[in-house]
Amino acid sequence: MRWFIVLTICWLCSTVAVVGQAPSTKSIAFISRRDGAPNIYVMDADGANVRRITQHAASDDVSYLDWSSDGRTFSYLTGDYLRTVRADGSDPQLLLGDAIIRHETRWSGDGSRIAYYSRGGNAGPNGLHVIDPATKRVTFVTKSHQTRWSWFPDGRRVLHSNWQAPGAPSDLYAVDVVTGAMTQLTDDPVWNEYADLSPNGARIAYWRGIPGGTGQIVVFDLTSGESTEILKQPMNSPTWSPDGREVALSIDGDLYVMDADGGNLRALTAHPAADYNPTWFDPSALTVSATDKKPFTWGWLKSLTR
Repeated sequence: MRWFIVLTICWLCSTVAVVGQAPSTKSIAFISRRDGAPNIYVMDADGANVRRITQHAASDDVSYLDWSSDGRTFSYLTGDYLRTVRADGSDPQLLLGDAIIRHETRWSGDGSRIAYYSRGGNAGPNGLHVIDPATKRVTFVTKSHQTRWSWFPDGRRVLHSNWQAPGAPSDLYAVDVVTGAMTQLTDDPVWNEYADLSPNGARIAYWRGIPGGTGQIVVFDLTSGESTEILKQPMNSPTWSPDGREVALSIDGDLYVMDADGGNLRALTAHPAADYNPTWFDPSALTVSATDKKPFTWGWLKSLTR
């Protein structure tokens, strides 16, 4: 019986490796112009082993990259077209190809939905929309200005920034993607933008814009309500690592990582071309599953062999 379970585990692992097409090590994907045109690249989390994933022309204008939490698929835009591609560059898909201005793409934790911004047209009013990649069904959620989205772990709410009027100060909100109801999280007379929610949903890293000032990368604790400046920085989009211990961002065209408290800032890339829009994947944060079947955690599998 024990040998059967071990063989089953090996089969599950091999299935994930083939179907998931995800890196086997902690990795960061990003957009770079290092080969002339903006394309998606992946590197190890320490900056080594950089490889190109997509082969787009400069006119495609690749932007707004995000990585699904299972490491299998990227979502991104080319111009205003919403696309996906496997993490190894295979199976490119066009989800939305009409001429409607779009910004940002963010996967839900279970990989079943992508949140994005759309500026009117046939897709509905300006604001947050959600698409099911499998059916391409689009749902309008709420009006909002262009900003960055981040899903809460419950898959029901999305973190975003909103203002009361164009150019006015903005605050962070949690919006229910089913009802559209919004809960205000910050009350700050400056710009609070480009927020990313930590994987456990407890902290928010975001850019705080101060009129006449440099700006700050801030971490906001949702439990205590306390904000901590971790880096002075012009407009930027910090991105949490899957374990919540580090934050990645682009500074002057190169990618950097720092500890979540702002310490140990170090460069990962140093290239004449611009590297930007980092997004993480860590296989150690995954459960083991066969294709789209219910996942099994490592702890559960190990307990069977005891």
